[in-house]
Amino acid sequence: MSLRVAALLISLCFFSCEKTSIKTDPLAIVTVFTRQNCPISEYMCLPLRNAYRFFCDTLEQNILFQGFIPDPISSDSSIHQFQKEFDIPFSLTRDWNDNSSSSSIGAPGDHTLHYAPSVTPEVFVEFNGEIVYSGMIDNSYVSLGDWSEPTENYLFDVLIQIVNRESIIKNQTIAIGCNINY
Repeated sequence: MSLRVAALLISLCFFSCEKTSIKTDPLAIVTVFTRQNCPISEYMCLPLRNAYRFFCDTLEQNILFQGFIPDPISSDSSIHQFQKEFDIPFSLTRDWNDNSSSSSIGAPGDHTLHYAPSVTPEVFVEFNGEIVYSGMIDNSYVSLGDWSEPTENYLFDVLIQIVNRESIIKNQTIAIGCNINY
């Protein structure tokens, strides 16, 4: 019996945050809307990847990171290529309803309609069943084409508060990026 328990514990150590969250309720859920061919989405892959690796791999926190692509021209193949090229360590799923009668090209999918992002990239952080942060990943873009080194890392900061069990003040920023067509 103890050998089975030890084997189970060892196997759990090899799961990423995303995989362990399937087994137990995640501490937090990070939902990002992104897409290929959006320069700001592509640039933000690095801070997203860094946050995932720090909180999930280094700190071994049970945080679910999930990505959705609200784009009618994305395919499983193009999403896989995007994920590979930008080394995105969490799942990306196309979130577009091709069968919607609201438009000839379809309409955003269920996740996009639920969270209602306005641009890609835009991130939502849920803790205890509530959205506690939404908006920019960091403030490296204050407007389209206006890039500078970030002075605020909103995603990292809220996840630190969650992990450290600090009191969390709900916050929202206006995300800068490529428009989502509704």
